Amino acid sequence: MKFATCLSILYTVSSAFAFQPSAARPTFTSLHSSNEENPDRPNLVSQSSFLSARETVYREVAKAQGVEYETQDDPNVSYAIGRLEVDLPIPPQIDLIETPELVLVNGVSQDVMETGLQPLDTIVSVSSSDGKFKGDVMAADIEETSNMIKGAMQFARENGQSMIKFEVNRLIKGHF
Repeated sequence: MKFATCLSILYTVSSAFAFQPSAARPTFTSLHSSNEENPDRPNLVSQSSFLSARETVYREVAKAQGVEYETQDDPNVSYAIGRLEVDLPIPPQIDLIETPELVLVNGVSQDVMETGLQPLDTIVSVSSSDGKFKGDVMAADIEETSNMIKGAMQFARENGQSMIKFEVNRLIKGHF
């Protein structure tokens, strides 16, 4: 199945989701990314960072709804990090949200959802459809992420392309 993607830079973060500035973010040492020696190696965020970012969103949503959030610890649950590459028409139609750990996709249009991109995914790199423009946004703040997306869109438009590409990580829950 080929994933195509659409993204519109509509990162609207409500006041309920006001988090630490990027300067206060922790340094990540357990992130894995491609490099010149192995460019095909996927960019993967750490599982603990991903879980913490999702917990932050869930906790803030519960707080905004006036309910108490209870952590969903289950000894029979494990997680894996999945990797997707999605192609998105310009402009893509997504909302982003920043947590102290990661920038997550907060909302997607129906067209984007059909490409495979989902809320709570995290974007780790952005590129033009031909790969001549590529930027790593793993553990970047929301401003850096949106600027990289805008840069990819501008490059694509200037070169007659109608799509950009995201490399995305998804936290996959498994039961045993």
